[in-house]
Amino acid sequence: LKDIIDKRTNDFIEKYKNHSPEDHIRISAQLLIEGKDFTKILIESDLYSLVTEKFAQLIIKDDTYAEHFIAGGIANIYYYYVTNDRKETPEEFSNILSQFLNIEYLKKEVR
Repeated sequence: LKDIIDKRTNDFIEKYKNHSPEDHIRISAQLLIEGKDFTKILIESDLYSLVTEKFAQLIIKDDTYAEHFIAGGIANIYYYYVTNDRKETPEEFSNILSQFLNIEYLKKEVR
């Protein structure tokens, strides 16, 4: 399972390079929605912590409160999306995430 999650994370990182923070959110939403069924299996197996660990690895760089808050928030929104069988499109999900994230902060913090 960790290998699958690592591959998906590496795929994300490849798509993530050289994009604006707005694009990062859109790409993230697309990849999260594509992985919904796999994530549902992880949740049902009490292994969602593998997903939250990856969110933390991707987001937390300087070990700040803001980074922990963002990583936890995105993980919880995604958990809600999967467990409630939400049907938002990647664009709609991206807009939802964007509502909660400060784009100016991300422009400064995302590498």
